[in-house]
Amino acid sequence: MIVGNRKDLIHSLSLSNISNISPNTVRLTPVLNHPNSESTTRDVTISRGRTIKADLQGISSTERISHRNSKSLNIKVSPDIAAEVVKKYILPMFEADTRNLKDTKRSQAFGIPKTERSRNNSLSAIDGTVYSELKLSDKLNQEIKLLREEVEKQVQCVKKVEQEKEIIKNEFDKVKDTLFRVEANYFALNFEHIELNKELQGAQQHYNMLEEQIQQYQKHNSELDTKVSALGIQLHDEMAKNDKLKNIALQLHHGNSLLVMQSEIMGERLKGLFESFDLLTKAWSAEAKLTDEYEILSQWGKVLSNDFINLYSELKNVSSSRDELFKDSVELIELKSELQGQRDKIYKAFKDRVANLESELTKAQQELVTTKQECSTLEKKFNDISNEYNRLRQRLKQVKFQSEIEEKFCKNCQKPYIESENYNWSCKTHKSKFNGDVYWCCGKTGKDAPGCVSSKHTSKDDDEIEVTNENLKNANRWCTNCKLLGHSTQECPKDPNARTKYEPKDELERILEVAKNRRKSHLFENDIQERMLNLFQENNMKVEETEYEPTEEWSEDTEDKGKSFKDLLRIKKEVPFDPYINRVALESSALNEEAKSSYLMTKTNQSFKSKETKIFRINS
Repeated sequence: MIVGNRKDLIHSLSLSNISNISPNTVRLTPVLNHPNSESTTRDVTISRGRTIKADLQGISSTERISHRNSKSLNIKVSPDIAAEVVKKYILPMFEADTRNLKDTKRSQAFGIPKTERSRNNSLSAIDGTVYSELKLSDKLNQEIKLLREEVEKQVQCVKKVEQEKEIIKNEFDKVKDTLFRVEANYFALNFEHIELNKELQGAQQHYNMLEEQIQQYQKHNSELDTKVSALGIQLHDEMAKNDKLKNIALQLHHGNSLLVMQSEIMGERLKGLFESFDLLTKAWSAEAKLTDEYEILSQWGKVLSNDFINLYSELKNVSSSRDELFKDSVELIELKSELQGQRDKIYKAFKDRVANLESELTKAQQELVTTKQECSTLEKKFNDISNEYNRLRQRLKQVKFQSEIEEKFCKNCQKPYIESENYNWSCKTHKSKFNGDVYWCCGKTGKDAPGCVSSKHTSKDDDEIEVTNENLKNANRWCTNCKLLGHSTQECPKDPNARTKYEPKDELERILEVAKNRRKSHLFENDIQERMLNLFQENNMKVEETEYEPTEEWSEDTEDKGKSFKDLLRIKKEVPFDPYINRVALESSALNEEAKSSYLMTKTNQSFKSKETKIFRINS
């Protein structure tokens, strides 16, 4: 617009009378007075912009700048007219500015306040002039700079917000983990508390059962005490009866002895009497009387002896019952002492158990209180973090909305785009670079030819996100060529073949480096083979130089015992023996080092041959 106005102004000045126009009233009068002047200029500029945009699509920024600089303005103005325009119109504008600056400096130096007219003259430029347009362009440039600074600040704020979001996410995850742990601990403690309550209830029931048993034992003990006391009284009575019976028996014994004495005395008297009676009377009548008396006395003696035997048997029974009662009383006393000891032990054990359970219960209650406090604090933190998360989410939505509205530049096709209008076919590029006059990917000629690959537009920020995602994906990939993680088989750095994706120079350098490394690995393998051979030879020499120490004379017993060959016996114990194959395993024996060395040599030769065949196939 400014360029077009300048052209029209110079053309109008060349046509009109320059002397009649004052320097302070420079206007675009011929252009503005022309009918449809504004529409024509606007249409011209719009059509120019459209044609320029249409021509510059698919061209890089450097080519655009060169194209812009190469534009030639077909303006033909004579130097005399240009000098007059500068003298009469452009210089007075700058003189007015210098005059206003001097006035402001003078007023500041002398402290004279500026009038409103001078302020308006100093601040406002004349509308429609070139100077006003220049001032407007300066203002617009300053505003653009400020807006760019604000945009950069907003981008930095967004980055800070994203960092804070990540930090808060990490903290939120940590707090979630701690909350889950605390909840798990809380549930575990609650379960332990319930189990402890159940155990306490069971212990209480057991304690009540034991108390009931103790009460029953006490009742039984009291009954036994009453029985023992009754048996003691009975025993005392029986002992008294026994003493009485003993006394009676003694009395009877004494009475019996007295009666025997009396009978003897009476017998002697009777003898004397009978003798005297015989002397007096006949012998037959005396003998009959004596036999009758003797029978009577013998009957009474039998009765007395039977009574004595009965009394003696009763006395024996009473003494045996007394001994049994005494033993029962002793056993009852021992049982009572044992029950009292058991009762004391059970009481102490239950007392300790109740004390332990009470202490555990108090600890569990304290832990419950602490866990509740921790849960409350964690809930507060969780609420705060959730509020912050919601706030950040809203801010992120706003930022996302702004980013969708914001205009971005595609790094592939170098075109501006908006995220809402970014489709899968928006960006069109070529796979290969422009080589001379042709694109080798699709065969199109011309540098401005439309691309053969259609995709979405991608900016630098999107590329960074994609690179991080690709790195994460490649971290778990496994290469079948080199047997390593971190890349696929198509991107293997040890691949001896040239890859079409990359440039040929880089591929040639990579293939040469792979060949050098292969030669080095061959040399290294040969060196290892020689060292292995030397080691095997040394081991064979050591096996051949094993010492034989005959401690005793040789015999089959000594051979069976293993006293003659101690080193061989030690090796035999270490090596497992297979009776089906009837040979010793070569891998773990120190005796068969020769066989082991030959086995390893064959293995190494086979591995080297397989590697050589692989390399030969790859080269072919």
